[in-house]
Amino acid sequence: MFGEIYWEATDTFKLTAGIRYTDDDKTLENHAVNLGTVGSDPAPSVYQNVRFKELTGRIGFDWQPDLSFTDSSLIYGFYSRGYKAGGLNSPCSDAPGVSCGPATFNPEFINAYELGFKNTLNGGVAQLNLSLFHYDYNGYQVSKIVNRASTNENIDASISGAEFESIWNPIPGLRLNANIGYLATEIDSGTSIDTFNRTQNDPNLVLIKSSAASNCVVTVASAQAALAFSNATNNPFALLGVCSSATEADGVTPTAASIAARNNKTPLYPGGPAAAGVNAFGQYYSDGVAVDISGNELPNAPKWTVSLGAQYTFEIANGWDFTARLDYYRQTSTFSRIYNASSDAIDGWQNLNVTLTLANPDNGITIDAYVKNATNETALTDTYLTDDSSGLFRNGFYTDPRTYGIAISYQF
Repeated sequence: MFGEIYWEATDTFKLTAGIRYTDDDKTLENHAVNLGTVGSDPAPSVYQNVRFKELTGRIGFDWQPDLSFTDSSLIYGFYSRGYKAGGLNSPCSDAPGVSCGPATFNPEFINAYELGFKNTLNGGVAQLNLSLFHYDYNGYQVSKIVNRASTNENIDASISGAEFESIWNPIPGLRLNANIGYLATEIDSGTSIDTFNRTQNDPNLVLIKSSAASNCVVTVASAQAALAFSNATNNPFALLGVCSSATEADGVTPTAASIAARNNKTPLYPGGPAAAGVNAFGQYYSDGVAVDISGNELPNAPKWTVSLGAQYTFEIANGWDFTARLDYYRQTSTFSRIYNASSDAIDGWQNLNVTLTLANPDNGITIDAYVKNATNETALTDTYLTDDSSGLFRNGFYTDPRTYGIAISYQF
């Protein structure tokens, strides 16, 4: 349910207040499949449910002052409280050597503050707009892959920025536009295990492959003991038990030590990462070192963005107009993940588009000849990392290559 109230205190000043009630109810139906069992049907359905009820809203003002240096102006300021429901993470098959992420994730909340200034000048020849904003996020939702399952986590973060927008028509037919954005992002608090660097370069730890195709970390001494046992028994597969809890590998109820390790977060060594269980060699193993990501930048948040455009229109024949337009965009470097590792870095990139348009508005005919990415720049815009059970491959997303063509449209 949503509603707003408006109060025009004066002819130029208006107050707005809004309220929203949201009820999110999510249910996941999971059908497990029995592999390697002759004639088996899917296992009975397992249902999971979460429900969130939240009251949010906004309040702010619009003011149209009479300023001597503008034709018309609008100053506005708003505070809003936003909400995005939590939910259920992808199902994970809990098996020996498999570390599943949390079954659910929490809602995301935002306290948003914005102050803006919009102006028309010189009889409509120019427009100048400026906005300042600050966002406080609590429970900001980020996603990663854990054992082939998409897993959402919650962190706290803040964003501050400014946007400048202008349009200028200096002479008839010529139009110039510019948009400049500044963005400063910071993760306020949160910890997470980076599957791309589970040991976080800790010299006391070593990465081990498990029987479930994922990885875990153990102390160097534990790995050496497992390797010595493997060599003595001429059984290289024994090493795969390093990441599997002691009796779980045999389908038996976990031992008290294994349960205690999980519940009490027993460290692998004093000051080391929390253990996920006790392996067949009687040693603790862990999913990895939890990283304090406080102070890192949010993913895909360039500090600067610039968008420039220019077009000129003139009449070439009765009813026919010709328009030439250039559009240029540039953004600074970003990171693709919350860990801000060197492997997550994405260089700044730019793009240039050219469009030539022949139009007859009276007849409804428009002919466009265009070139997109005219400089044929190969720009990496984002990456997507899987987890170690899938080989830790990283997908890269690139801008389209130089593309050109002709488009003809007719309106009637």
